[in-house]
Amino acid sequence: MKFIINENQQENIIKQLVKSNGFRFTSRVVGSPDRVIDIGFNNDPNEFLKLFNDMSVRKLKSTLWVYSTDGHDIVLYNPRKKEAIVNYNDFYEVLIEGFGIMGHEVRSITEKLLLDNYKIKVNKIGFFPINQSL
Repeated sequence: MKFIINENQQENIIKQLVKSNGFRFTSRVVGSPDRVIDIGFNNDPNEFLKLFNDMSVRKLKSTLWVYSTDGHDIVLYNPRKKEAIVNYNDFYEVLIEGFGIMGHEVRSITEKLLLDNYKIKVNKIGFFPINQSL
């Protein structure tokens, strides 16, 4: 049986894969990071950032909160210290390597995303590798 997937369906499927399983996994499934960025996000970092507008929130410890997309951890936030630790491989690296955004701009984008969508103002941002689950 063959399935015919139109262009709009491809984009939605890729976005859902990234949201549920992360960018690296989706890149392996689709064939390359460039294809994910091209087909799934039309080479537009703002389309990629929209994936993080509705993250679920859970309390990990009395002082730590985890923000996730479909169970895929993206941000660990400590409100006492106003520190956020962001998933390196599925957020930071994608913006730098995939979309060509400079590191200092990624920090500004991250701060804006957290403030605009979650009312989180951070003083410090760090990054964690993909294999470290929260």
